[in-house]
Amino acid sequence: AGRRGPPPDMIADVFRRIRMVTIDALLHVLHVLAAVTWLGGMVFAILALHPVLVTRPIEERIPLIVPVLRRFFILAGSSIAVLAATGAYFYFARLGVSPSLAGSRYGILMTAKFAVTLAMVLVFLRIVFRHYAAASDLARLEQPGSVRYAEIPAHLKSLTALVRVNLVLGTLVVLIVELALRT
Repeated sequence: AGRRGPPPDMIADVFRRIRMVTIDALLHVLHVLAAVTWLGGMVFAILALHPVLVTRPIEERIPLIVPVLRRFFILAGSSIAVLAATGAYFYFARLGVSPSLAGSRYGILMTAKFAVTLAMVLVFLRIVFRHYAAASDLARLEQPGSVRYAEIPAHLKSLTALVRVNLVLGTLVVLIVELALRT
C-alpha cells in the first residue's frame, strides 16, 4: 500500500514559504510604520507645533521645545534605524539577486529612493548634532537674557528650516515609492 498525501519535503516547503511571506509582511509593516512615524512627526512639528510655539515668548518656548525635540529625535532616530534595516533587507532581497531587476525602472526608482533617504539621514544628523545639540546645551548652561542664550533662536530657526527640507525630501520618497509601485 502506498503513502497518502503530499511528500514531507513538499509540506516543509509550503511552511517555509508561509514563514517567509509572514516575515516579509511583518518587516514591511515595520518599514511603513517607521516611515510614517518619521514623516508624520515632521508634519506635526512644522504644521502644528511650530505655528503655536512662535506665538510664545522665547523664554516660554525654549523650556518646552528642547525636551519635545529630544523625545522626537529619539523616536525619529529609532525609526531611521528600522528603515535602514528593513530597507536594506528588501533592497538586497529583491534587487540583489537579479542584476536585470536592478537595472529596471523599478530598480532605478528604488535606488533613487535610497539616495534621497540617505540625504534625509544626513540632514537629520545635522539637525540633531549641530542645531539641536547647540540649542540644548545653551538652554542648559546659560541663563535667560544672556548673550549666549540669545543664540538659541537662531539654532531653532535653522533646525526648523532643515526639518522643512527633510519634509520635502520625505514627500519625494513617497512619490518615488508610488511610481515604483506602478511599475
